[in-house]
Amino acid sequence: MSERGKASSGAVKQVPLRLEPELYEELARRSAIEQKSMNTIVREALRAQFDTVRITKSQLHAAITRIARDDSEILAKLAGPETENTDECKAVLSRA
Repeated sequence: MSERGKASSGAVKQVPLRLEPELYEELARRSAIEQKSMNTIVREALRAQFDTVRITKSQLHAAITRIARDDSEILAKLAGPETENTDECKAVLSRA
């Protein structure tokens, strides 16, 4: 199966990646030794990192709180005028 076929059935996203010269050289060396593309090695490394290091509930809560605080004006506008002043919206924003 091709490398592209291994990706999820959805569209593949491209991400520009900047590496220090030493890290790039190691990636190129491993690519040659393992006979895998650099792209495959980076993708596998990301998967292994995400599988190993899980986001905790407290980290997730902190991120949601930060987003609610930083984007409270946008969130209120998205909620629309009919919900802008509801108790639920006020409660979410007060916790931020």
